Amino acid sequence: IAVNSNNIVSNIGFGLRNDATAMVNASGNWWGTYAAATIPTYLSGSVDYTPWLHYGTDMSPDPGFQPDLSYLHVDDTSPQTGTTGRIQEGINMVTGSTVEVEEGTYAEQVVIKKSLTLRGEGNTSIIRPTSIPRLFPRYDLTTLNTASIIVADSVTTGGVMVKRLRVDASGITSMPPGANSFMGIQYRETDGLIDSVTVDGFLNTLSPSLGFYLSAVWNPTTIEIARSAFSAYTKNGITCNGSYVTANVHHNTV
Repeated sequence: IAVNSNNIVSNIGFGLRNDATAMVNASGNWWGTYAAATIPTYLSGSVDYTPWLHYGTDMSPDPGFQPDLSYLHVDDTSPQTGTTGRIQEGINMVTGSTVEVEEGTYAEQVVIKKSLTLRGEGNTSIIRPTSIPRLFPRYDLTTLNTASIIVADSVTTGGVMVKRLRVDASGITSMPPGANSFMGIQYRETDGLIDSVTVDGFLNTLSPSLGFYLSAVWNPTTIEIARSAFSAYTKNGITCNGSYVTANVHHNTV
């Protein structure tokens, strides 16, 4: 059962009541607010309500409701249909601007292939996967694969900003098959910003491990890393690789 891309507001009872056994997929709706604590009060039964809209703007004069998908919120307290992680679902759905990660712990790998801002609420928005299903080359022109918690891959226009998150590697206890290194955040041929991010939790069984890795061998790439903390790695805190990399690294704890 799917109830998506609707404006569901000003109801005397619940916005969505599910008395059925099957979970309802109610992603991508506007509930009259973007407040994470309020939306569950509008629901009854088993309802997957994440991601939800930040704005209630109708983007077209056509009949019905055409949602503004430029700014979405995700929350680990929402039930989840399917196997896609909550953050990844928001990234796949968003059309251009921001995925806001509410406080909580998210057990998933995050892969970003479009320009956006991934923003949390500080160290209480934690990405802590228990597996890394997708491997990526450490950099183009190499066969060495790495397992990374967050990957920004080949976003050549607009860049990727990751802000106010904690990336915790402690849920991975051994090197994934096929990987020869482990990384907290990996940017491949991608401009962007890392701001106020903590990367930690690397176990000694993950060797070599690196906090942040930037590579660019095809396109001029600029990255700023600011006000962030990288600790407990078995190799490098921050690594830049490739002749097209420009990095501005300041006000960090490494």
